[in-house]
Amino acid sequence: MRAFVACLAFAVADPAAAIESAHAADSELLVRDVRLIDGRGGPVEERVSILVRDGRIAAIGADLEAAPSARVIDGKGQTALPGLVDSHVHFVYASGSGYRNDSDATIRELNRQHLRAYLACGVTTVLDAGAFVETVRDIQGWLAAGHPGPRYLTLGPFPRPPGGYGHERFGDESTPVEVEAKLDLIQSLGAAGVKLAIEHGFGADGGAPAQFTPELLQVLVQGAKQRGLPLYVHAMNEAAQEEALALGAHALMHTAIDVLSPTPLSDAFVARLEASGAYQATTLSLFATFPSMFDRARLQDPLTQLVVPRAELETAAAPDVEDRFAIRIFGYTAPWTFEFMRPWLASFFLSKSRLGAAIAMAQQNLLTLHRAGVPIVVGTDAPAPWPEAIYHFHGVQTLEEVLLLGAAGLTPLEAIAAATSGPARMLGRGDEIGTLAPGMRAEILLVEGAPDRDLRDLRRVRYTVQGDVARTPAEWMAAP
Repeated sequence: MRAFVACLAFAVADPAAAIESAHAADSELLVRDVRLIDGRGGPVEERVSILVRDGRIAAIGADLEAAPSARVIDGKGQTALPGLVDSHVHFVYASGSGYRNDSDATIRELNRQHLRAYLACGVTTVLDAGAFVETVRDIQGWLAAGHPGPRYLTLGPFPRPPGGYGHERFGDESTPVEVEAKLDLIQSLGAAGVKLAIEHGFGADGGAPAQFTPELLQVLVQGAKQRGLPLYVHAMNEAAQEEALALGAHALMHTAIDVLSPTPLSDAFVARLEASGAYQATTLSLFATFPSMFDRARLQDPLTQLVVPRAELETAAAPDVEDRFAIRIFGYTAPWTFEFMRPWLASFFLSKSRLGAAIAMAQQNLLTLHRAGVPIVVGTDAPAPWPEAIYHFHGVQTLEEVLLLGAAGLTPLEAIAAATSGPARMLGRGDEIGTLAPGMRAEILLVEGAPDRDLRDLRRVRYTVQGDVARTPAEWMAAP
């Protein structure tokens, strides 16, 4: 029975397959005379063409011909690369929703625009790393009906003990039977894995969140393995990540970061992580979009103006946004503090200098891991699972995350691989997506310029190709 449920759920969870099969037979698209980045770190090819037939790449070469009815895109001056993959997003809230008191219906409508935004920014696959069951089913249904959006993969509502880290709407489990039932629910959603939180730093009451007992952890880990659900772990410092590796983590969903005391990773931990084969997600955006770090002039960026919902832009432009953020965030992490103190606390503990130093150390740690051979994958945590997030926008933040990874010291091609072939392998889909090669699904990003020389050119999106459909950012945002 479980195998049947898993197969049925997989069909629902991969709307890109449904989109591909819905295309008309013998449909063709030819992208002509373009520079090509394969996504695997190989040399850039100059002046090649890409032929797409029935939703897959049929050929790549210098002189390709297409059917007379094919659509032809002149790629001169452009670079083609695989559609990007964001390995850590959330649709439980919208950016700034806590200040607007968005209803579930409002968030559902905003998510329609968020899904379009990913395609407009060249992101063709996302992993929702913690979601309400209703949200998962709604997005799956929206995409299965043929509406625009990236390939949507999910970890569902992650297991949590009573009082544990995570939203109470995820539910909680205190017995082996309840843990097994949660794993069955996650599997029924066609999940790509199961998420576990190892968080000792804070909780809704300002103390450490509750943790699963060793016995229930064993039930969870063994149950996930039996169902073929890899373990994705929320762990934000070296000690918690050590625990995650001991449990057999497939991926660490956050880069280790400490605002109060930025610290390099130990050599022993780096060696252990490399030996484990686990993937390391980046999530530098989680702190890079805190108000003191964000240049509000970026709100006027044309791509941001195009893809971010108007309500979110208006919230982000409010004159008192930093104080409101401080009151909210310290109310969650340190509820014993007086409200009038919280803006002052933020100016001290969340200052630009402190956050900048923490992000710089996280970038240094990522570079150390990369050089040690640990596979790095781009993930943003957009818009963060907190409704307090203000500037953490779906779509555009994925592009910023790649730039942050390049600023850490990875070469542009290495940073691009961390957003394409790397996460594709992590998700077990490296034979379908993440690279540009014959036989792969046609998920292609076309940008002006040469992002292999300047990653900022990733923001100069001309077209995103999904299947045999190629649309400009504005066309994706207007798609029904």
